[in-house]
Amino acid sequence: MQKVFSKQNLCKLVATVALAVGLSFMLNAVSSDKALAATPDQQITVSVQGTTISETFTYADLDAAGMVSGDVTGYLYQKPTGEWYVVGAKNSVTLADLLDAAGVSSYWGAGATIMYKTTDFPSGYDKYFTTYEETARSNCFYTAVGATGLAPLTSWVDTPTVLAFDYSQAQIAEGSDSAKTLAASTFTTGTRFCCGLTDDTVNGIGTTSMGKRMPTEITEIVIRPAA
Repeated sequence: MQKVFSKQNLCKLVATVALAVGLSFMLNAVSSDKALAATPDQQITVSVQGTTISETFTYADLDAAGMVSGDVTGYLYQKPTGEWYVVGAKNSVTLADLLDAAGVSSYWGAGATIMYKTTDFPSGYDKYFTTYEETARSNCFYTAVGATGLAPLTSWVDTPTVLAFDYSQAQIAEGSDSAKTLAASTFTTGTRFCCGLTDDTVNGIGTTSMGKRMPTEITEIVIRPAA
């Protein structure tokens, strides 16, 4: 079906309507504050491949700069066998703000990708490389996704691309949905990259909706500029 409005405007419109009917309350059942497990000395390094640029920030640095949000935001991924999972992000900083703080935004443009270094992959997480185009699009969290299949994609909220310092992960149970699963989430300390989906990617095949898009325990974000 052809959309009359842009997806970005629709996301904003639906989010506004959702507030009126109480959806936002359900999504924020976990209080929007910073009273979770994020610790001041958690670190993240941002570097640019092929340069000497490397900036390291602690959680305390980012929080003191007013960059950390205590709001809960939701994300989705699907197992190859069909089960859907919800990832929650809290005490997070947007990717755009993090790259600005590191002074590397000019390297993050069309054709660029991100490689992650994690505690499990200290030399580089090679399961998935996030593209600039993925983060630049209007991404959404679909609130009516069921355990193994999608409800009609008529309910969503706009969701930013973030690095979370506290995150949750839970499988959507039979009879539940993504919004209820997010509201009941239990968070744990750790860094996780979180990026939303679109109508195309949520129904996509291959890696477009899989969990490998959102690696955990990230120690370094490496910008790989376009060739």
